[in-house]
Amino acid sequence: MEAVRYLQKRALWLAILVVSVSTLSACGADASEIALGVAKDWSSNQVDVVSAELGKAVVGDQQILATLAGNLIEDQIQGNLRWTYSTPIRTGENRYTVKATAQSSLGVSIPLFPDKNYDVSIDFRLDIDTSNKRVTNTTLDISSLRIVER
Repeated sequence: MEAVRYLQKRALWLAILVVSVSTLSACGADASEIALGVAKDWSSNQVDVVSAELGKAVVGDQQILATLAGNLIEDQIQGNLRWTYSTPIRTGENRYTVKATAQSSLGVSIPLFPDKNYDVSIDFRLDIDTSNKRVTNTTLDISSLRIVER
């Protein structure tokens, strides 16, 4: 009889533990999903800014290229802009960080210059408050800038 009660108590504690862990895991997953959704909303509202930044990076110090094709480059980047996202990382209570990578392809065709095709990308670190569902800080990682001629 004692053995049966002992096993029943153990089974009850095991059931409580499983339910507790499941509940905590579900809460974390929900907050992580919220963080990713906030990151996607942020990036969809930043297309003009990101296109301009990537355009400046492609043009660099080439003033003639900026003069002749600056707006065309920005328009191409904007038309081809796509995003990828890291898995949200929990940094505190209701706080997550997501790396959002902006990527685009473009072709530059200017009379008297050879045609050029590029893939460009840059990372943004987004600090997210999941309780208020907003980006609290944005950091452009200039060291992540990649410009690859195709």
